[in-house]
Amino acid sequence: MASNVFRFDESWDIPEGTPQEVWDVLSDAQLLPLWWGDVYKEVDPLDKRGKGVVGARARARARGALPYELNFIIEAAELIP
Repeated sequence: MASNVFRFDESWDIPEGTPQEVWDVLSDAQLLPLWWGDVYKEVDPLDKRGKGVVGARARARARGALPYELNFIIEAAELIP
């Protein structure tokens, strides 16, 4: 694997969101900055597939507590409401 390739596999516990609220955000990547604005700075769709569609892709820019920024592509691989 190239040194600049990363794979993040995560599980999140979201105690304050209802299942419907979580689904609404995770099925529409453009809402990520509204939901988690301290991390997701910008999310732009890359195609016209729409939200909640397997294969839909978006470019994301994120920044956490560490002094670097991540730019990556989000792709819906599976959707199970």
